[in-house]
Amino acid sequence: MQQEINYSVNRYLNTYLHMKRNISSCQVFDFKINPVFYGVDYEGKNFSNLGQPMIETRFAIPGDLPNVIDLDSQITTIKKIDYWQDTFGRFVGKKGRYFLIAENTNGGETEIPLVGFIVGEIRAWEFGSQPCGWVLTILVKPEYQGRGIGEQLFEAICKSMKDDGVQTVRTMIAREDNLNMSFFRSQGMMAGPFIELEMSVD
Repeated sequence: MQQEINYSVNRYLNTYLHMKRNISSCQVFDFKINPVFYGVDYEGKNFSNLGQPMIETRFAIPGDLPNVIDLDSQITTIKKIDYWQDTFGRFVGKKGRYFLIAENTNGGETEIPLVGFIVGEIRAWEFGSQPCGWVLTILVKPEYQGRGIGEQLFEAICKSMKDDGVQTVRTMIAREDNLNMSFFRSQGMMAGPFIELEMSVD
């Protein structure tokens, strides 16, 4: 079977999460809105040569699509054009769905300002669950990791979900994905009430 991106994380990536329904051995995490947010620098990198970034978050627009595709392919080494075109069509500008962009407004004329993004949605009544937010993907440009951008994106999407009436945010990660486990736990997430089950239909 061809290897898929089911939460595969290269060793330089601290805040990349890509949700797929066919992932194995995963754990659901819950998060009550109004947490304490912590800045985490996982690798203690020296970013002094990048200058001081000025990060702003905003909702994605259709024109962000090429930069999102490029950033994702930089991390995963796979250019998933069809996937991101479909995701933009389903999430950008849609009620109850969230696609937020982090931009460095102090990056200079030669730098693409997009340095990260996060994707999520509100789901209701799946397996009897009350309406809650789900974080599906979070990704930060490698050279900007460890600078609190993942935390800023996570905080922004949680605020948007709370403003829309959600009290709980969930995500799902592979059990062996220690990097993302550490990131989401540092944001206040903990084990939730659900267990993921799966089987092969081959």
